[in-house]
Amino acid sequence: MISLTNMRRMSAVATAVALTASMMTASAAFAVNNAVGREDNRPVTPPVRAGIIKREGDAAGKDKQKDNAGGFCARITDILTKTDRELDGLSGKADTRHTEQTKKIEGNRDARDSIKQTNRLQRSAALSAHIAKLKALADTDAKKQAVTAYEQVITAALAAKQTAVDAATAAYRTAIDTMAAERQTVLQTTVGAFSGAVKSAEDKAKADCAANVADATVRTAFTQAIKVARQKLTIDRKAVEKGKSALSAATAAERSALKKADEDFRITVEAARKAVQVFFGDTVRKEKDTKSATSTNERDH
Repeated sequence: MISLTNMRRMSAVATAVALTASMMTASAAFAVNNAVGREDNRPVTPPVRAGIIKREGDAAGKDKQKDNAGGFCARITDILTKTDRELDGLSGKADTRHTEQTKKIEGNRDARDSIKQTNRLQRSAALSAHIAKLKALADTDAKKQAVTAYEQVITAALAAKQTAVDAATAAYRTAIDTMAAERQTVLQTTVGAFSGAVKSAEDKAKADCAANVADATVRTAFTQAIKVARQKLTIDRKAVEKGKSALSAATAAERSALKKADEDFRITVEAARKAVQVFFGDTVRKEKDTKSATSTNERDH
């Protein structure tokens, strides 16, 4: 049996536990209330205060706490200043990105042209050396004429290939430049439309505040207008990205033109080689400079 003394001790422990739990609950509640900033002498921070343009999620309708007197409209100047700053940043980033992409494209083209020019010079030198060796082997008039004809065909074929490559490259670059210009125009229009929508929302918010419309009403209308504008901006941006199909088409057209230039060159070279082999036999095939002089796989584009 439990003694009276023990019963009293158990009762005291239970009372202490209950009191401690009560104190912990009150302390936790106080901590939570202070953590969310719910003091009566502070207005609740509206959801539009930080990054209203940049944020994906709108807090319109999510913040169920009421603005205290002098809340949203009292801070309207600060809020709109931050919004305008974000708008300027959005436009600036679009322009900066376009400039960076243009410089990158120009840099890649310069590097590509440099490689092409180097390869062409090397091929020209190899061809000259190859022809010189054939001429050294030409000990009859017939062989000399064959070498001359061979040289003329190869030189003309090489020039024709280079012209075709240059034309294909120029057409591709023109298509890229046109697409880039069109994309930039669309982006500027898109950002301009977004900026106009935000400005309209700002003007309405200022007018509503001046007309003493309730803070909560002004805030909700403003954030909703921004949300709609941002959704349209997202849709318009996705529409711009669909232009990648045009890029794929331009790339395919260039590849096709380059492939045809290679194939036309290869066919011509093979025919000329067979013709000169009648006089020189396997000497043309064994000539170590033949491949480098007449290769269709050089990176000249």
